[in-house]
Amino acid sequence: RARFQHLFSAEVLATCEPQDLKDFANSSIGGDTGNASVFNRAWNKLGAEDAAERTRESIDYLLRGPEDIPLEDRLTHLIEEDAQTAMPGFKEPLLTKVLCVAYPERFLPLFSYTAEGTGKREITEAVFGLHLPIKPDQTAMQIGRLATWSNDLLLELVGDVLARKPERHRLDGADVRRHVVAAHAVAARDPADQPAF
Repeated sequence: RARFQHLFSAEVLATCEPQDLKDFANSSIGGDTGNASVFNRAWNKLGAEDAAERTRESIDYLLRGPEDIPLEDRLTHLIEEDAQTAMPGFKEPLLTKVLCVAYPERFLPLFSYTAEGTGKREITEAVFGLHLPIKPDQTAMQIGRLATWSNDLLLELVGDVLARKPERHRLDGADVRRHVVAAHAVAARDPADQPAF
C-alpha cells in the first residue's frame, strides 16, 4: 500500500510510469475490486500513454480537484464521466480504492455502494437493519455522496474496531463484512459499546 500512497502524491503521479497505474488497477493491494476488464480494454484501445494520462488526471481530480467542489461530488463526476478527465473503466470500485490508499483512516475497503453481499448498502442493512437508498437521487444523494456517506456511517456504527486492525487494507469486501458483523456482535453484548442508530 505504501508504494501506491507514494505514487498518488502530486509530484510522483505527474511523472510515474504508465505500468505503475495499470498495476494499481489490477493489483489486490489495498483490496480486490473485482474484474478490471473494462479498464484494461480501454487502456489497450487508448494506448498506454493516453490511458495513463487519463488515469493520472482522474486520480489527481479525485484527490486534489478544485477546492470548491467537495470530494463526494468529484467522485460522482468521475463515476458518471461528467469530468473531462474520466478514464473509462476507472469507476466507483477503483476510485474508492484510490481513496482507501490515500486516506486509510477514513475509507473502508468496500468498493461499491451497492453490490450483492459486499456493498456498503447491503452490509448496513444485513448487519444493522438500516435501509439506505436503493439508487442515487440525481438532485441530492448522487452516487459519490452515497458512497462516502455510507462509508462514514459504517465507520461510525462500528467505532474504531476496524481502524485498529493492521490487516484491514488487505481485506476484501466479504472479510470486511465479517469484521463489521463481529464488531456489532461485541457491541450488542456490551450496551456501553452499542452503536447509536
